[in-house]
Amino acid sequence: MHDPILVRKHHHLEGHYIIIDGQRRWTSCSDLGHKQIKCRVVDSDEQGYRTLALTQNIHREDLLPIEKANAIASLFERLKGEDNDVKQKILVDIVNLKKNTISELITTSKLDDYIKNDRSAKTP
Repeated sequence: MHDPILVRKHHHLEGHYIIIDGQRRWTSCSDLGHKQIKCRVVDSDEQGYRTLALTQNIHREDLLPIEKANAIASLFERLKGEDNDVKQKILVDIVNLKKNTISELITTSKLDDYIKNDRSAKTP
């Protein structure tokens, strides 16, 4: 494994950790019989953990376009006190996507539920 998984300390169980990013890598290593895996301990508040997990998962290949749109919209809404243009520029740095892609995803997330849930629609 090249990239370490990201973990945080469990709040109630001493010596235990919760995986923030890298569940599939951990599962694969475990299935192969590995007893250890490289990890990086991240220290943040709950909001920070959720944001980190979202930013890591946005780049998954098996993520549906609407799931990506909803994740970006969620991150966008968490950026309080800034105008929309500034929030989009911040997201460019956080998630490493182009500004127009972020804008399109935010617009997609605002579609009516009946459109978002239409399984007959083609995905790009």
